Amino acid sequence: KAFVAQEKALRAQLSETGPGLPSIVDVEWRLDYNVNSSATGRQHDPLYIVKLKTESADGAKDIEFTCSRAQLHDLLTQARSAKQAVDSLLGKPSSSSKSKAPSTG
Repeated sequence: KAFVAQEKALRAQLSETGPGLPSIVDVEWRLDYNVNSSATGRQHDPLYIVKLKTESADGAKDIEFTCSRAQLHDLLTQARSAKQAVDSLLGKPSSSSKSKAPSTG
């Protein structure tokens, strides 16, 4: 009961003293795909280039990385799971049925 009564004040204090973890404010992505080369006989798999735009107390920063389709699917699954865990801790209803990220397949 004491925590509930002081929750807003505690959260405000923690946000001022805690580490300024960055927040993702936007995501850009593109798919690069190289066609088979008859000269080398190699087949190239699709590659996703993802850019996370973040903001923190230190300012804005872009984080760019590449991943395969399977890795992108795993990232999206883990992000959804993390969001559900945070929502559960905060007592928010699950919004997984309301908004779904685009399918990677």
